Amino acid sequence: MKKINLNIGSTVYFKDEEYIIFKQVDFNSIIAINNKKNKKETLEIKYLKAEAQKDVTHIYYDDIPDKDWNEAKRRLKILKPILTKEKTKEEASNDNNIHITTIYRWLN
Repeated sequence: MKKINLNIGSTVYFKDEEYIIFKQVDFNSIIAINNKKNKKETLEIKYLKAEAQKDVTHIYYDDIPDKDWNEAKRRLKILKPILTKEKTKEEASNDNNIHITTIYRWLN
């Protein structure tokens, strides 16, 4: 993930719309100008992105490399008992020799 530049005049994205930073309000928010509407808006920094979200609606299963597909299936096999409440995160972590932090990261 790309770092967000919060300098005045920098480009950021919020809900896939492009904004130019106009002013920093505090540590949590900025005032930015929406490029399409040419309107100032107050935005929370935690929701900003450094680049526009790519359109992923046209991915087909055949386009996913076998290596990635097999990894996704492996992770699902580990996470499914957690999601169905058959196991705790700790049990799944221990049973599969995977650090608990990795389990939490996959679930995020």
